[in-house]
Amino acid sequence: MKTTPAGKRDRMIRFERVTTTENDLGVEVPGDWALIQDAWAAVRFGTSAERRQASIENASQVATFRVLTTVALRGVTVEDRIVFEDSPWSITGIAAVGGAAREIEFTATVRKG
Repeated sequence: MKTTPAGKRDRMIRFERVTTTENDLGVEVPGDWALIQDAWAAVRFGTSAERRQASIENASQVATFRVLTTVALRGVTVEDRIVFEDSPWSITGIAAVGGAAREIEFTATVRKG
């Protein structure tokens, strides 16, 4: 699979990881979201059938975000999230793509409505 041309990576996205804090009982609880890395991405939305179904159900939108690989982004997991156009997207899939895994493709969903 060929590497995505730089001009196609035209949308800025943010990768975030939830922090944990300790409550008064010594139990770790989720805290705020912290920046992992910002990255330029090529964004591809779900198929027209998926968009129609999401519109009917007022449920969710699926998109694929392709970015150049970095050390920080190789550590991203499905527990992390993407912020795109001021909305938090849940990561549902991660795949290395391109020659020598020069890119990473993240599939993610956002709740609509």
